[in-house]
This record gives sequence, structure tokens and C-alpha cells, in this order.
Amino acid sequence: MNSFIENVEKLRLTLKKKLDIFFYISLCLLGVALILLILFFCFVTDTTHQIGYLLLASLISIGLAAIIYGTTYYYFNNKYLKSFIGNLDIESLKYLYEDKFKYDRKSGVSLDLFSKSRIIATPDEFSSSKGLYIAYDNINAISSDYDLNYIYDRQSKNKEDKIDRIKVSYKGKFIRFEVKKDNIAFISLMTKDFPKEILVDPRIGEKIEFEYRDFNEYFIVKSSSRNKARELLNPKVQLDLLNLVHGFKIDLSIVIIDNYIYVYLGEYDGRQNLNIYKKFDKSVFKSYYDEFYLIRLIAEALDLDSRLYQ
Repeated sequence: MNSFIENVEKLRLTLKKKLDIFFYISLCLLGVALILLILFFCFVTDTTHQIGYLLLASLISIGLAAIIYGTTYYYFNNKYLKSFIGNLDIESLKYLYEDKFKYDRKSGVSLDLFSKSRIIATPDEFSSSKGLYIAYDNINAISSDYDLNYIYDRQSKNKEDKIDRIKVSYKGKFIRFEVKKDNIAFISLMTKDFPKEILVDPRIGEKIEFEYRDFNEYFIVKSSSRNKARELLNPKVQLDLLNLVHGFKIDLSIVIIDNYIYVYLGEYDGRQNLNIYKKFDKSVFKSYYDEFYLIRLIAEALDLDSRLYQ
């Protein structure tokens, strides 16, 4: 991992030096333009047109400098990203699973797949991105970032005859696990701070309480089968889920239905935007690594590779 980070940082610094050269070229261009403007004022006595000429020359100079620098920044920054972003996935996965994995980057999930848990209120606008398929051991998972928009009509506070249209947005991460054993019971659990506005309250089953008081204080569980819920959410799973939400400081909603487990992470986005001016170090690598690590931690917390699911 350290050698990979060092190589990426060397590439970033090399391209940054090239970009800095174009930055200074742009500054020189502005300097030359300033000198020409001074000479213009010294030799042109027609003051009626001086201001107009000054504005035109200034706009042209600034525009040329911006085009030169903007074009080179776009080129070098994209070259930097394309040079390693695919390798970044591989390095993260190797660090977690050695060579025992399969993965593929995809477009985001569809609204149909996203909504199959039947607990998410249908949004007025939906988009998803950063799709990922990963398989390791007995675990198969699909993940994606999501953006949900709900549009409401509300009477205006200022005018009684006017209706204001309000758009409320929610972002987060979606993960779906596929397991071999078909669970005939419906089970839903969510942290109490998960955004309720996007949820449809599951009418299937009853609210389940557990002996572990801390778990009851943090999670709401409903199931069509009390026995099945207690079997799958045993004391070890309860403790692991608590450690997970506290460790990552996330709110989540989980639905277990048939042979699928749907996970929704509210307002979670662990990835950072890479930039040629931003040092690539272990903290940046960790933000990418965490995307894969979180999938593994949720699977382990739910004990998905045990006989209960496989």
C-alpha cells in the first residue's frame, strides 16, 4: 500500500510542476497586458475612449489567461485521475481480500432495484452513481450512491393564493447483498435517527424488543416472525451493528427479505474528490478504501457467511 501511495504522489507532483509552469505563463501574459495598457495610456491622449479600450483589453487579457490555465488544469488533472483511479480500486480490494475477489465498476442502480425493499417512499426524482459489484467468499454485493428528491406543494406564507413548490433532497449509499438461503420472514431494522421522511413504515409484522437494552435504544426492529428476528439478530449481531454505527457514525436502515438484504446509509458519502493540488496520502486512500471496507463490515456484522444465510 505504501509503495502505491508513494507512486501516486510522485505522479501528482510531476504533473503539478507542469501545471505550475502554465500558471506562471498565464501570470506573465497578464503582466505583459498590464504593461501594454500603461503604454497605451501614456501615448493615447483621446481620453473619451480610454475607459472603453481599458475594459476591452482587460477582459481579453483575463480571458486568455483563464483559457490557458483552465485548459491545462483540466488536461493534467484528468490525466492524473485516469492514471490511477482504476488501480486505486484494485489496491483497496487487495488490501482487504488479497486476490480472493471479483469486482466491477458500474453505473448506478435503477430505481426499481433501489425500491425492492418496499420501505423507501417513491421519490419524485431519483439518480444514482458510483455503482459497484463485488464478490468475495460467499458474499455478493451491489452498491451505489443515491440522490432522492421529494417535491411538495405548500401554501405560501406571504400570499394566501400562492402555492410554493418545495424540493427536499436526501443523499446516501445503497447496498444490496444476495445470499443463498431464502428467509421466509420479513425483517426491518433502522437506527432511530435515520431520515424518516424517505421511509414507508413497514406494515408487515410487529415491533420486536430484545434483551440488549442499548440495542433497543438505538434500533427499531419490525418482523413478521419474532423467532426468526431473534435468530438472525442474535446478541453478537446486535453488538456488531452497534459498534458499526458508532465507529462510522452512520445511520442505516436494513431490510431482510427473501434471499436479499437491502442496506440504506443515510447521508453517507465516504469518498473524497481527488485534486492535483491535494496531497495523496493515507487519509485520501482510506476514504476510498472505506467504501469497500464498509461493505465487508456490514456483511460481517450481519454474519452473512454463516449457516443462517448460506
